[in-house]
Amino acid sequence: MLFLKAAVRVLIGIIVLAIGVGARWDQTTRKAATEAALVDLGASVAAGLPVLSPEEVTEAYDGQPVFVQGELAPGSVHDPLSGLSLDAVWLKRTVELEQWKEDIDCTRTSVSSSRSCRYSYHKVWSAKLIDSDGFSSPLFGESEHENPNTKPSRSRRSSTAKWRSANGPSTRPISPEGSPTEVKSLPRRCPLPI
Repeated sequence: MLFLKAAVRVLIGIIVLAIGVGARWDQTTRKAATEAALVDLGASVAAGLPVLSPEEVTEAYDGQPVFVQGELAPGSVHDPLSGLSLDAVWLKRTVELEQWKEDIDCTRTSVSSSRSCRYSYHKVWSAKLIDSDGFSSPLFGESEHENPNTKPSRSRRSSTAKWRSANGPSTRPISPEGSPTEVKSLPRRCPLPI
């Protein structure tokens, strides 16, 4: 019994050590990636990419890489489908549907070398349409695992944010495609009127 307790303690110690080493490795690789990105950024500025204030961004720079330095000023963003309005840099609506997903579990019997497959179905939320035409045939022509062929509405991004600098807000809007991260996250799978 004493040996069993000691073995459990040693096993727990090994697990804690493995988690610590994994966390340290993850931290080190993230730090290295951040440092490499900052070096690339510094090289880009040194190579002559202009650093502009929001007022200096004109159509002369269209299609060219530039750095824009300033503060983002969130604006009121509205989604007409859900009726949601909030102050944010940008708003992204992702339309997901609850659909059937097929899982296949195949095993090979060692005696006859034949293959036996078991099909199971469960509902998942997905932004992509899952084609149910390729599902294995249900018995007697049942069609209980059919997915829709189209979405009731489209995903959408919108932004009304402006750059703000020392001279005040700029009139140039921010493109949501260029935004690096989402500022506010809303609950997933909110029911919307169709």
